[in-house]
Formats: sequence, C-alpha cells, structure tokens
Amino acid sequence: MSRKLIALLLVLLLAMSLGVQALAEVHKDEVVYAKLDAAGKVTQTVLVNAFESTEPSSVTDYGAYSDVQPLGAAEGFAYNDGMATFTMHEGRFSYQGIPDKQELPWTIAISYTLDGQAVEPAALSGTSGELEGRLQIKVNEDLLAFAKNQT
Repeated sequence: MSRKLIALLLVLLLAMSLGVQALAEVHKDEVVYAKLDAAGKVTQTVLVNAFESTEPSSVTDYGAYSDVQPLGAAEGFAYNDGMATFTMHEGRFSYQGIPDKQELPWTIAISYTLDGQAVEPAALSGTSGELEGRLQIKVNEDLLAFAKNQT
C-alpha cells in the first residue's frame, strides 16, 4: 500500500470514530429538591442533573448555579459561566447545583389551626390539641412557562 492510501484510511477511521461518538444519545433527567420552612417558603433548592448513555459521550449542560459538585466520575468536569462540560463514561453520571435563584415554579403556603384557631408554626412546639394543616399551591407567575411544561 502506498503512504497516501494508508494516510487516507487513517483519516477515514478517525473521522468514523469521531462520528460515532457524535451520534451517541445522551438522556437527561433533572430532579429538583426543595427545602421549605414550616410556612412553605423555599429556604434552599438543589438540582441534580443526571445523564445516561450507552457509550462514552461529551456533554455540555447549561444552568445558573452558585455551587456545582460532580456526584460521580467524569473526565474533565468543569463548570464556568453557566455551562457544565464533561466527558462521561458509559452508564450514568450526575452532578448537583445550587441554583442562583431559590425559586420553584409554584408558590406553596402552609397554614395551621390548633383547636380551630389560626396559629403560627413557631407557636406549635410543645402544644396539644386538634391540629389542622392547610396546603395551598399556586403557579409562580414568574416561572409560568416552566410550570406549564411540568404537567
């Protein structure tokens, strides 16, 4: 074989291997964990972004986070300017982020009555009687588009 033919075959093999990796399908799941106070106000949210692939894949993901931590092994994991980049192995990889804005697509309000009388959550500790809790959930108008996509 001539050198030109060998070089051409090597270039084709390299291009095919890059093409196969570019065709790898990566599925993403996102779970939002929210910590609420006794009245239903959000005190902290944590997003866990999970990716799954049947082969090694390069991934770029976007999100505005104040803190980001990988929850597994991935090559070259980095988070800069709202962009997480990494190369994951076959299987599943997750990372968590603390969003810049501590909001949910819904507003949650929890109210309480003790023996039929309205009571603040802080006053409930150590009391006895008939406790009733009411949960009110409304769409957060600031995140209306996001909330509509969750149903």
